[in-house]
Amino acid sequence: MEIKTVPYVSLSHPFVERLIGTLRREYLDRTLFWTTADLEAKLLEFQHYYNHYRVHTAREIADLYRVSKLKLIAHGEPGTATSLWHGVPPPLAVYRERGHRRLATTAYESQCSSCIWGCAMAVEMIIDQWKPDRRRYRTETFCYGPLSCSKYRPGPTRKVPGRSGMTYEEQDWVDQDATSHRGPDE
Repeated sequence: MEIKTVPYVSLSHPFVERLIGTLRREYLDRTLFWTTADLEAKLLEFQHYYNHYRVHTAREIADLYRVSKLKLIAHGEPGTATSLWHGVPPPLAVYRERGHRRLATTAYESQCSSCIWGCAMAVEMIIDQWKPDRRRYRTETFCYGPLSCSKYRPGPTRKVPGRSGMTYEEQDWVDQDATSHRGPDE
């Protein structure tokens, strides 16, 4: 089967046009190649990345609608939970005011992921203060819950890579300072 498209008309075959646009924006605009063989090798690299590692918006949307027979049982009201750890989460300002502590990833995954105070979030690290556009991202886990929570396990101290191979390590006092204004059961 042959797909015929009209030249210079992007509506003639939207899937092909979208793929070409993605290839140009995400790869070819930033890549130098010297020969046809070099270009083919780099396009194979991008194909592997595109098919195996790149997050596709359509795939995320499909996962969202995969749930069947989902019903709304009731609307929750803030502060009406049966325990301090479950229910409708408070506004973002409450989290900021409470302050966070680093949380072990294993504790988050096994016990705290359903708690309103447990959190896994993307963290931005500026690698070189003199070149603030040099950044890296990673996911870290935090706890905003009561200081007396029996499920809390501190994670390892945060290590941030710096310029010229240096590494900066955050000390324990940072978490203590962030939560020093709270009582043990707050």
